[in-house]
Amino acid sequence: MAETPTPATTRSFDELVQIYRRMVAHYTAKGPYKPNPEPEVVEGLVRALARARQKWGWSYCP
Repeated sequence: MAETPTPATTRSFDELVQIYRRMVAHYTAKGPYKPNPEPEVVEGLVRALARARQKWGWSYCP
């Protein structure tokens, strides 16, 4: 079975973090969900998504 290529990213880690912060804000503002009340938890998830995007090319949920 052939491996599925992952998309490359040319964005910096800081750019990706900003993208995911906006995504979380938009998702929680528009949907029925609320962010975790602890900002450290939300930031940890945002940073983990950014690391996954850099490492594997996909935003795998941590």
